Amino acid sequence: MVNSPVQVMLELGHRATIRDQVTVEGFTHDWCVFVRGPDKYDVDAFIDKVVFQLHESFPKPKRVKHDPPYEVRESGYAGFMLPITVHFKNKESVTFNHDLVLQNNQPTTNVRKEKLTFQNPTDDFRKLLFRGGGACLGTGAAPGRWDGIPLREPAAAPSTPLDEHAVRRSSRRGLYPYVGSDIRRGGVFSTTAD
Repeated sequence: MVNSPVQVMLELGHRATIRDQVTVEGFTHDWCVFVRGPDKYDVDAFIDKVVFQLHESFPKPKRVKHDPPYEVRESGYAGFMLPITVHFKNKESVTFNHDLVLQNNQPTTNVRKEKLTFQNPTDDFRKLLFRGGGACLGTGAAPGRWDGIPLREPAAAPSTPLDEHAVRRSSRRGLYPYVGSDIRRGGVFSTTAD
């Protein structure tokens, strides 16, 4: 039996504040980079771990978070591109490149939403996706329910193609941008930036 696609939403981003005093290392900002669910959805239901790959100048730049909150707190003086790999409980993963921007003389908050569409999840993983706020796409089932588990209404697909250079996406078994209502090349799951 082929299951219909399930879509979940992740938020990733960072907050940066200006330090009252510059440290001896020259750090001007305190910052926190994170992956979370929107509206307090329990995304740890389907996330196994999140790997934050900090700039090589940080001690132990590879930071692995197995439990929420999926975040890293540090201090610094300059921004950098930060790969964030989200590993799911179905053994799939996706990598996002996040631009950790530090503004001069002002605090910064940068949050973006990513829609992930899992094409044919197993029944067990499907239940985890729903528990984490997933929505079933393209079914005749009653809106907001699946197998006794409350769901959100499916979100509409974006009407314009993604800027594929803005966010790098990867997966071991095939991950492709979701453009309009077409999921290209039938990947296991796809992702869309909001």
